[in-house]
Amino acid sequence: ARFFKPKEMRRPFLVRSQRHDSNPFFGEAHSTMAVFLSIKASIGLKYGMRHSGRSQGLPATGPVVRCAKTRVAPNYSPKVDIKAIPRIPTAGFLPREQLGDLVFAGTAELKRARFKGAVICVSDGILDPEFAKTPDLLPRMSGLSVLSRSQLELEMHLCLSQVTPEEAAAYVFAGADIVTLHLESFLMPNVGHSVDHEALLMCLEAVVSAGGRAGIAVYPTMSPNAALTRLGASVSLHLLSHLTVIMGDVALATPDRRWRYIPAMENKINDARALLADLEFEAEHIKVVALGRFNAHTISHAAAAAVDTVTIADLDVYRFVDDEYARGDKSYDVREAGKWREVKLYGRPDLSIAEAAHSDAMHRGTAARNIKRYLARQWGQRKHPDFGELE
Repeated sequence: ARFFKPKEMRRPFLVRSQRHDSNPFFGEAHSTMAVFLSIKASIGLKYGMRHSGRSQGLPATGPVVRCAKTRVAPNYSPKVDIKAIPRIPTAGFLPREQLGDLVFAGTAELKRARFKGAVICVSDGILDPEFAKTPDLLPRMSGLSVLSRSQLELEMHLCLSQVTPEEAAAYVFAGADIVTLHLESFLMPNVGHSVDHEALLMCLEAVVSAGGRAGIAVYPTMSPNAALTRLGASVSLHLLSHLTVIMGDVALATPDRRWRYIPAMENKINDARALLADLEFEAEHIKVVALGRFNAHTISHAAAAAVDTVTIADLDVYRFVDDEYARGDKSYDVREAGKWREVKLYGRPDLSIAEAAHSDAMHRGTAARNIKRYLARQWGQRKHPDFGELE
């Protein structure tokens, strides 16, 4: 340690052992033990200063307090992870070798940019017409083998009109680490558009049995609480690794059919968090994910919600914002549309598109989460100072 060197600490004990050579209590073994105790004391002081929140080598003022758990709100994780959809043009049939090269290059780009994982959405154009069709990656296609070339942890979102257990497990066998099933794929139109929970459970079991992790996702028009309750009642929550909430949708009323962030989805996340808390230890492992075409403004709102991960769906439009549909009171009218405005991102100017998006998302997301938690700890619900709206 900088201020407590082992040689200086062992000197008094050695002098005392030399003075009391005739006393067996101060023999060689006891003096050696005293040296070890002095070294452990200096190491303890060093680590005590490190845990006190200060830099190593600088003494802390006052007593050092060690906590078993981080002092954060129970519905927040200590940090937010950032994932992204790789820039892979898959809206048409491609040769398998070419598609494999695109998967490799797209996920490698995200890995260089330090994203936590890659997400690929598979769509048949029926469940979500706004998603580009991906015929190469549909179930039972030979092109699924290219998924093994991913350079990051790979999550497959199955935006399909219907899914069978064999089709869901096929993505794990092809190389995917995570398979996310949309609840809308299991709707029964003849039974009041309710979810076929038995079919959902069979697909979750198939993915887990194949060696992957399974999750569920919901669009803005649906709530996940009924499915979570049913899984809890059947003691099947251990099959679920995460819940994904899609935080917006394409506004058909806008002239250019732009994707809009829907702030009401934050309430859906809070309700799901409260339900998971009621389910206690059976659901404590389930992560909450926010997915959407976020930009440099809406990423802060998504990160400040009670989520563990934020997935950016379109890296190319991340730096462009539209202020026209945000009113002065920060409410949103999705029918309004203005011109795209490019904003400056946090990070070096020489970064790639993916690197700049990740750097900016980490800066804004971390600031939004930490500031809100800090204010909640300091002031709670009373006399909260107004620091303005976070971008």
